[in-house]
Amino acid sequence: MAAAEGDDARVLQALFESYAAACRTGAEAIGEADADAAFEEGVERVKEHLLSAAGEAACCMICLEGIRPADPVWSCQAGCYAVMHLPCIQSWARRTLTTAAEKAGQAQPLFPGAPQPKHSACWACPKCRAEYEAVPSGYFCWCGKEEAPPFNPWNAAHSCGERCERRAQGCGHPCVLLCHPVCHDGDCPPCPLVSDVACRCGAEAARLPCSQKGVFQCKRVCGKLLACGRHRCEEVCHAGKCGACKLAGPKACPCGKTQPPEAACDVVVPPCGETCGKLLSCGVHVCHERCHTGPCPQTCRETVVRSCECGKTQRTMQCQEGAFRCERRCTSMRACGRHPCRRRCCDGVSCPPCDEVCNKWLKCRNHRCPAPCHSGECAPCPLSARISCACGKTSYSQACPPCEEPITRPCHCGKTTLSFVCQEVTAEALPAARLCCGKTCHRQLPGCPHTCMRECHEGPCSSDGCSQEVTVRCSCKRRKEKLSCAEVQRLLQAATGSAAYDAGTSLRLLPCDAACAKAAAAGAAAEPAAKGADSSSKAAANAAKAGRAAGPQPGQAAQQQQQQEQQEQQPRRKLSKEEKQRLAEEKQRAKEAAARRQQLLQGLVLAAVLLVAVVLALGVRHLLQLADQTAQAKWGNLQQEL
Repeated sequence: MAAAEGDDARVLQALFESYAAACRTGAEAIGEADADAAFEEGVERVKEHLLSAAGEAACCMICLEGIRPADPVWSCQAGCYAVMHLPCIQSWARRTLTTAAEKAGQAQPLFPGAPQPKHSACWACPKCRAEYEAVPSGYFCWCGKEEAPPFNPWNAAHSCGERCERRAQGCGHPCVLLCHPVCHDGDCPPCPLVSDVACRCGAEAARLPCSQKGVFQCKRVCGKLLACGRHRCEEVCHAGKCGACKLAGPKACPCGKTQPPEAACDVVVPPCGETCGKLLSCGVHVCHERCHTGPCPQTCRETVVRSCECGKTQRTMQCQEGAFRCERRCTSMRACGRHPCRRRCCDGVSCPPCDEVCNKWLKCRNHRCPAPCHSGECAPCPLSARISCACGKTSYSQACPPCEEPITRPCHCGKTTLSFVCQEVTAEALPAARLCCGKTCHRQLPGCPHTCMRECHEGPCSSDGCSQEVTVRCSCKRRKEKLSCAEVQRLLQAATGSAAYDAGTSLRLLPCDAACAKAAAAGAAAEPAAKGADSSSKAAANAAKAGRAAGPQPGQAAQQQQQQEQQEQQPRRKLSKEEKQRLAEEKQRAKEAAARRQQLLQGLVLAAVLLVAVVLALGVRHLLQLADQTAQAKWGNLQQEL
């Protein structure tokens, strides 16, 4: 295979060398230095054509089959120079002409008596639609000198192997390349060969490329006498006759209102003294100066009333000042629908595009939209990022096979570890039911001292509807009942405004009945009544006792200590984030409840102190009154004795 390719390369190299030698031989009369520019470009074009013809690039546009070097071909010489099989283009042309003839026979005039529409008998090139009349009759070489050229591997395909000798347009020099196609669209480049080229006026000649014929100009001014007989031609080196005198024709004053009859070309008409009246550069007002030579003033000082660009403000100004902008800010929303225009003096219809950056999160969730602020969805992310699977052992930038590595995940309640394949551990492929272990949850409920009795489930646990039994008492602790945890939470919510409680909370939620009141009255009757300071001291003691009753009782404190010891003896487990947060909230609530109890105790003590002070004050007042009465009685007795 390699040897065959080497033979083809040597054949093509020898072919190119023969083309170059033929070009140099044909250009000997011109000189080798000038001939290089003549044949090198042509050789390159022929080389490209041969390489494309030797491969699979040559294809017939009609049958879509490849064109082999030995196949008869036809080339469009009127426009595109496309190459097609000769039988294919002949069949194409005949079918087109037959169809056109049938349409011409079936055509009807637009109205009675109208002439029969004419149809031209022609066919078009399948590529460029250039029209031809005759059907191609034979297979010719590229230059057209030989019919049915035999295939020769040492020549270009469909070539006769002789010089092209087709004449170049303009200069008429013959082409020195061997028989070749016209292998490009458009006109061929100008002929680079040099010759004696005369200038356009014929006064000078120079050795220039052939393409400069009819274009070369010398630097001389024509200077020929014009037809008027008074002035000479001022154009530089031109072909043909000189133009008419620029000063000939009807004459008029500078403003054009006065035209003397039959004025010669050398006669200058003076200003007439009338108002100029020419339109100024503003295109609205006219010049008010007297007829004058030269241009009219460039500044128009007429007073006009103009509206601003948004049309909401008017102003009297000079015409030369042009448009103006008001200070009103546009409140219309821009095309993005997110930001107002805020441009000064905007018409609200043609607001400029938003110049803010969109900055929305793209669907990749890794980058933000860098485009200007726009409406609708953002374009796909133009950046690329490396993405890893759930276990981190497989990563990709476009696509990768599913990861089969084993991976473990905890269940919802955290008591069991479940095994999966890495590709399953995604939000789409792993539903919540797959992470359920089927055992009882037993997580601590928020708001009560019990554990969750539901099956392992997704999301946080809830104490709503807890059915565990709880012992509650009345305020004097005589009555006690067992209620469901849900009922206890309802009573706590109604009594304190918070339904949360723990094992240390005093649950005195039952109302005292008649028996409780009777027992309290009997206890009160058994106590001796005290007067004066003794009564005040007992009242203070009772107040202190009432304050201690509001807090936890000794028996209850022992029960709390026992429960705390039991909890400490139980094996500890690692708390979840939700459990830690719930415990912190419970501690905060317990701290707030203790603070409230402390404030209540301080209030009761203060009330007791105030009560004692009032009682002492009343006792002192009574003693003073008694002393005063005794003194008055003694004074009265003394007066009677005197």
